[in-house]
Amino acid sequence: MVPSDKSACGSQPNDFGVLDHDVVLPTGAVVHNAMRVVANESGSTVIFTLLRLPGVSENKFAEDAQWVEKDLTTLKGLLEQSHNPATPRSADERETP
Repeated sequence: MVPSDKSACGSQPNDFGVLDHDVVLPTGAVVHNAMRVVANESGSTVIFTLLRLPGVSENKFAEDAQWVEKDLTTLKGLLEQSHNPATPRSADERETP
């Protein structure tokens, strides 16, 4: 994974909770990412599989994992906010007048 301003991403929407997507790296390499959404009693669980590709160092893999965690945390916040629009946004998300 790389910051989104350095890659392109594409996916095919479907009704089965499959959110697999391909990321095209600046090198042209394509990385397939498996992602699922599974309903549960109180909402949904998002499952993302991060694979360490051949030749990727332990440090680079840890960096990739941090990007994934950041993205999933952002997704969680957006989904929770859309589920409960009355929930106030954090101070850094509020627009300044």
